[in-house]
Amino acid sequence: MRKGSLQSQITSSFLLVVLLTISFFSIMTYVMIRQRFKEMTYQSGQNFVERNVSIFTYYFETNNGWLGIDEFFFNNPHAAFKDIDSTEERFPWIDRKPPSDENKNIPPSPDRLILFTADGEMIFDSDPSEGEIQISNEAMKKAIPIVVNEVEVGKLISANSAGLLRREQLIFIQDIFWTLLASTIVSVLVVVVVSLFLTRRILNPVNSLSVASLKIANGDFTQRVDVHEDNELGEMATAFNTMTVELDRQNNLRRRATSDIAHELRTPLSVLQIELEALEDGLSDPTPDTLQGLQREVAYLNHLVEDLRILALAESGDMMLDPVKLDMGVLASEMAVRVRHAAQEKNINVLVHNADQVYLLEADELRVSQIFFNLLSNAIQYTPENGQIDVYITEDEDYIVTTVQDTGMGIPESDLAHVFERLYRTSQARTRTNGGSGLGLSIVKGLVDMHHGEIWVESEDGKGSCFIFKLPKNWKEKSD
Repeated sequence: MRKGSLQSQITSSFLLVVLLTISFFSIMTYVMIRQRFKEMTYQSGQNFVERNVSIFTYYFETNNGWLGIDEFFFNNPHAAFKDIDSTEERFPWIDRKPPSDENKNIPPSPDRLILFTADGEMIFDSDPSEGEIQISNEAMKKAIPIVVNEVEVGKLISANSAGLLRREQLIFIQDIFWTLLASTIVSVLVVVVVSLFLTRRILNPVNSLSVASLKIANGDFTQRVDVHEDNELGEMATAFNTMTVELDRQNNLRRRATSDIAHELRTPLSVLQIELEALEDGLSDPTPDTLQGLQREVAYLNHLVEDLRILALAESGDMMLDPVKLDMGVLASEMAVRVRHAAQEKNINVLVHNADQVYLLEADELRVSQIFFNLLSNAIQYTPENGQIDVYITEDEDYIVTTVQDTGMGIPESDLAHVFERLYRTSQARTRTNGGSGLGLSIVKGLVDMHHGEIWVESEDGKGSCFIFKLPKNWKEKSD
């Protein structure tokens, strides 16, 4: 049962990976920014406290205590320090007043200062409008003591140096959090849209291939898929179309071969049936000529069946080969002698060129002989009287190349691509009587392929044909 489409699986996988990745980095970013921000504000708060300790020390020395410090700082801090031998830069905590309708536009100080007595009682808060502040005992250890005449009279600490964030700082951190969260959500949405687009673009050709494959499985070999992409998907579609073309061709060949084989078998069987019925009914006598005709039909059937068997073995790869050292020049001369009588009946001269040279290779002698015999017999079959057949043998670094050239009727250009197909004849006039069974060249192609060689034909209609095949010198290297 189909649990989910491939598109949903890919999209959900992309989404999960991106969600985990973005969430991880967003959380890490937020934690790092918050930590670094607190460290920065802590250090800034410490510096701010250190710069303002002198103000509180001066006040205590001047007033012999902390009484009235709130009014002193909130009313007019500038006048309070006019007698101090320093500039205002020494006292950065100035112009700070608690929020009210009158001074609500005055910017806040860099930090919130908290003053404690030496016993830890809070006696002054520079910004009480932000609410009650709780300073832990651990934070109090970071407070800077205020010493007058070598006696600690108080402790000064700021909200930041106590590890606390003020309202505007918390708003800043919250803005960062919501920004990262919004970025995560937007990124996930973008990933969903992009992944849906990409997966659909990727899977549409795959779906087309799937649909076409099912139709091909049901016997419709006319299916093709459109090639829109210049990438691996396009290559896959092109390969699929090539495969369907070949399947269609092979299917047509199979049908034609079945029909041709039935026809090839039906003709001699019909002759046998007619002749035997005539003998049985007494319509003809079992004369030597009659028996010879029956024997000829039986021999043809045997030859056809044997050719079909050899072709089936060659194409399936089940034929066992016995490679040995062969001299192609010697073998070609022997095969020319073997077809001599058939050639002499048509006064055809079979000539093997450079037969005295040595052309060694590793191959199955029986099967290479069959290649030679079929090619020479085919050439004799289609070469008119007084013609000539030339056999040329050459070699290169890896192959022995053999050419069988005749002066026969040639092959039309439209038929060249089909001459090695089973039971294919290049003309409707070539019947089994004057054109053979049509399996000889198919057998040659199968045997050459089994030897890891190549074969092709060059021909012009009316100007003869030239069959060329090459076999590797080293059997083991090509077999590996």
